[in-house]
Amino acid sequence: MRIVVGVTDNRWAAFLRDRADVTEANFWQPSPHGFKALSPGEPFLFKTKDPKRFRNVDIPGYALVGGGFFDEYVELRVSEAWTIWGTANGVSDETELLARAQSYRSKTAGSTDPDPTIGCVILRNIFFSEPGAELPEPPNWARNNVTYTGYDLTQPDRRTDTDYVQHAFRGTPTSRSRRPGMGAGPTRHHPGVAGTALRPAGSRKTTDGPGPLQASGRCGLPTPVRRHSERDLS
Repeated sequence: MRIVVGVTDNRWAAFLRDRADVTEANFWQPSPHGFKALSPGEPFLFKTKDPKRFRNVDIPGYALVGGGFFDEYVELRVSEAWTIWGTANGVSDETELLARAQSYRSKTAGSTDPDPTIGCVILRNIFFSEPGAELPEPPNWARNNVTYTGYDLTQPDRRTDTDYVQHAFRGTPTSRSRRPGMGAGPTRHHPGVAGTALRPAGSRKTTDGPGPLQASGRCGLPTPVRRHSERDLS
């Protein structure tokens, strides 16, 4: 199995985190450059950017904040992407999607296209961390990497931080009910070494919340100190 960690616009992540009814997402590329790093059903994790660029966004920067499961890659016009996925594009309306795409494309020749083509990495069963339980980005992440990095779990020695990423993913509870190729089923929880409490998008329930984090001995991942808390996970 492979896992991809993708550099994520903090606004996009916070928008989808706060909408528990949205269970899929379009992790779109402002300028299409393809995506062949995953097979359908393999996990894709969201790593946020420099928090200084998003001072009014309530989500930590340089952090693993959630993820989803890869479904397909397609290239569509902004208007087409909005028609198909709507708010699953991580914005509230088509005008905002166009403005974001054009902003990221501002230094390219096609920045004035009134309906540009974007790359669409479609993810199912998205999930997010409870606020305060997010994990730090992989320790050796290169800050000049502005796209994504893939980790092959069958060859962990080939890329630094593979164990960290694997343990981070296994520490997230995820919904598999609409995973590609699988029928409806219950939410499955992966306790893992990280032990973080991430909720599948679309879930609303009362449970023990995550406590303050303290360092564990393995891979630098935090382990939650449990405390009783009754609150809506959404």
